[in-house]
Amino acid sequence: MLADGATWRVVYRARSPTGADLPRYNVFLLDRYSMSFSVVALSVLAALIALLGFAAMVRTQVFTGLAKYFKQPWGIWVAAGIRVFAAIILWLAAPVSRFPQAFRVLAVLALVAAVLVLLIGHQRVKAMIDWAVCRPAWFLRMFGVFAVLVGGFVLWALHG
Repeated sequence: MLADGATWRVVYRARSPTGADLPRYNVFLLDRYSMSFSVVALSVLAALIALLGFAAMVRTQVFTGLAKYFKQPWGIWVAAGIRVFAAIILWLAAPVSRFPQAFRVLAVLALVAAVLVLLIGHQRVKAMIDWAVCRPAWFLRMFGVFAVLVGGFVLWALHG
């Protein structure tokens, strides 16, 4: 028994094609505190989102600089790829979070956003980015506040 009621468990046991047990190659994970790739990747992504959101709140030029990057023709592919990656790791990390249903909903929303960004095309995405960049500073700071809240929620739900 480990701290806070967490226990060790075996997640892999090799068997031969005939069904006989082979020598055991045990991979141990913590039931409650699993630090799988998805949890670590999601933690890094959430921290990066919160950090960029905080930077955008302090200096709105951070937001406009990122927007210029995604206005490139390949920018929508990068944006869609990031969203698909986020959807996958949100879905995989959901069982070890405090709010698995919320993580799954966020994963579906990220996947839908990735598909929509590709469907609307580069010209419309560019027009939407141009529209958003021309807004007042308080409007851009609200995107930063939202990013900090989402990143903070994900980190709290994973590690809090």
